Amino acid sequence: MAKLAAYVHLVDDDGNPHRFGPGDTPPAWAADRIKNSKAWEQSPTGSKSEAMEEPPRSGPGSNKAAWVAYAESRGVTITDDMGREEIIEAATRE
Repeated sequence: MAKLAAYVHLVDDDGNPHRFGPGDTPPAWAADRIKNSKAWEQSPTGSKSEAMEEPPRSGPGSNKAAWVAYAESRGVTITDDMGREEIIEAATRE
């Protein structure tokens, strides 16, 4: 089964939150819900996708999980205690 390349936050059928991170192999119920191809590691024979596009800062797609994925795609280390704004600041630093 495939491994994740980014953090993913999901809620199961019972309403319980779950967090999966880079290198994790999520259970089948979770894997079925992860539709974003950028969340998954590329296969060793697959080609690298183009660089991840910066998420919007407000509105749809501007959530913390999107910014965590973007920051990690740029090699930025994210800690559990970082808020969304701190992640944005770290991810957009040159």
